[in-house]
Amino acid sequence: MLLALQAVTAIIYVRIRLRLARNEPARRAPAFWSHGAAFALVGGLVIAGWIGGPALAAFALVGLRCWIGLLPRSLSTPAPLVGGQEVLASLITVAGIALGMHF
Repeated sequence: MLLALQAVTAIIYVRIRLRLARNEPARRAPAFWSHGAAFALVGGLVIAGWIGGPALAAFALVGLRCWIGLLPRSLSTPAPLVGGQEVLASLITVAGIALGMHF
């Protein structure tokens, strides 16, 4: 479930970011809402004791990436570099989830 949650938030973020970079109309709110909801859900799982804090830290970092990535000055980043950043963000999230499941 956590991997699917990460994938959905990443897809929403990348679609909005690429549209904004091409000067197409797009609202940033869905990306912010989906990352906030993911963080809240993972926070609830941490509070319930189902997973450990590293998973929450990973989702916090992904949320920070979303916020920074949708700043106007960040939109000039070339699409291939955005793809590389997403691969790195996904690896960090998977590592956080794995550590969270271990602890």
